[in-house]
Amino acid sequence: MKSNTIKIMVAIVVAAIIVLAVLIINLVLNLSIVENLILCWILTTIYAIFALLTTGDIILSPVRTEIKEVEKIVYIDRPVVKEVQVPIQIPVKNKTIEFVEVEKPAQTIYIERPKRTIIIPKYNYIASSQTKRYHMRTCRLGKLIKRKFKISNNSQVFFIRKNYKACKVCIKK
Repeated sequence: MKSNTIKIMVAIVVAAIIVLAVLIINLVLNLSIVENLILCWILTTIYAIFALLTTGDIILSPVRTEIKEVEKIVYIDRPVVKEVQVPIQIPVKNKTIEFVEVEKPAQTIYIERPKRTIIIPKYNYIASSQTKRYHMRTCRLGKLIKRKFKISNNSQVFFIRKNYKACKVCIKK
């Protein structure tokens, strides 16, 4: 440990001597800025090589690592298992299942009913009451109309009578 401290002290003393040497050379020779920078660069390189050679075993020595085994108690929360009865769902295509209980509690009879279909009309033209423009149903601009401003109809004449303008993208004249 003491030899490392001595080597570091020697490197610091040499650095101080080099700084003094640069100052003396600069005052005596009256060097320009470029010459002064070159001199500093050469002396810094020489000092770096000297410092590496003197204290190199400190820098280049491999790092010693020690692995210590530590026992740590870990508590794991385990979930409490509870029995839950889940009703069985049977998927049936386009049918709704109704559970009807008979007087015997052990029996359940399933009655299938046809599923109600919702009829949603599809109109050929959509218009915006805000912009007063009408579009075809497939127009990308017509799909951007908010629901509260949307007016739908199958006839183009309906919108022309109400002074709506045709979309320039989907309805070309």
